[in-house]
Amino acid sequence: MLDTCKMNLSSSPAALMIMDSKREIQAKVYESSCISIGNSSDIFEIKVPGIEPFPVPCDGRIAGPGWTVIQRRVDNAVDFNRSWQEYRDGFGDLDGNLFIGLEKIYRMTNSRPHELYIHLENFNDTTRFARYNNFSIGSEEDAYQLKVLGRFSGDAGDSLKFERGMKFTTFDRDNDKQSFDNCARERSGGWWYNQCSRANLNGIYLKYEEDKWDGIWWWSWQESITLKSVQMLIRPTTNRK
Repeated sequence: MLDTCKMNLSSSPAALMIMDSKREIQAKVYESSCISIGNSSDIFEIKVPGIEPFPVPCDGRIAGPGWTVIQRRVDNAVDFNRSWQEYRDGFGDLDGNLFIGLEKIYRMTNSRPHELYIHLENFNDTTRFARYNNFSIGSEEDAYQLKVLGRFSGDAGDSLKFERGMKFTTFDRDNDKQSFDNCARERSGGWWYNQCSRANLNGIYLKYEEDKWDGIWWWSWQESITLKSVQMLIRPTTNRK
């Protein structure tokens, strides 16, 4: 088994590290996704074309087996108002708040078809979800454009359709359609902003419920009322391991 490590996530585009993690990364399975892991919820290394093997949190509890966590917000321990390079490479803690990295998401979703599951929780401990049966983003040359967003299902409402086709924006790389400001600066985090967005999952984490434009929210459920936690997960839609 690999030793538990304690490093900064953004140090390499090919290696998502663990920061202050007490878990151990499981053996070098080098599968192409979490599908083969089944119902396990732990950290495994995967290998997809075009990038070195990297560790990911696999989740089999939230929405069934085989999901890879690509984004998670549970508290205010990690600042998500990050640069283009940091969003490209990934940052955070594999056991806690994290963004897996745009380059990794691109490589995973372009290796074969994936679906997207967004798990939301408010401060009353009520949970909702949004699910899209197809999801992929473009390369860095395409500014990691949200190229494919499939059919929606779920009880949280569809707040992501407004961002379909949009390029990723950070405070130092403005690709949104708002002419008078940078949406990442306005909303305090990187995202596929349009003018600006109907979802703000990478905004400021608050420890309480508040109507706040740069907080974490999902408009079609609670408008701009902040959420307690959120996770974005992807899973291949084919059975190939």
